Amino acid sequence: MTATEKKAAAIVAVLPVGRDNAITIGQLRVELHKRTGIWLGDSTVRAYVHRLQEAGVKVLSSPRAGGVWLAEDEQETMDVLEELRAQVHAVERRMQLINGGRCALASCRAELTETTLNRGGLYCCQGHRYQAAAERAS
Repeated sequence: MTATEKKAAAIVAVLPVGRDNAITIGQLRVELHKRTGIWLGDSTVRAYVHRLQEAGVKVLSSPRAGGVWLAEDEQETMDVLEELRAQVHAVERRMQLINGGRCALASCRAELTETTLNRGGLYCCQGHRYQAAAERAS
């Protein structure tokens, strides 16, 4: 096992199970040091949490819970996904307001239809959504 894998495994071992037991990144960092002697900064711990999530470990986080934890069950995971979806919708609404009801593709800028505005869309058509994503990726 590599040093990185050992640190990731140690973080999983320290993470509490269940939303009611959520701890902040700072608390996780301190607990990790207490239990294992591993000392990492907050941003490094956040990066490990992100890597664990990418690897499929159900490390959840929520501003409402005030920290991170391992999912107790599938319902807890679904609850956090709903919270995240609500946050995404709020950001999309703010983006729509800033965008002034126009297509977010810089080369288009057509006015969005009422239907598109009502569903929270930012592009006048699916093709422009994919084109904008491709441009961001390049």
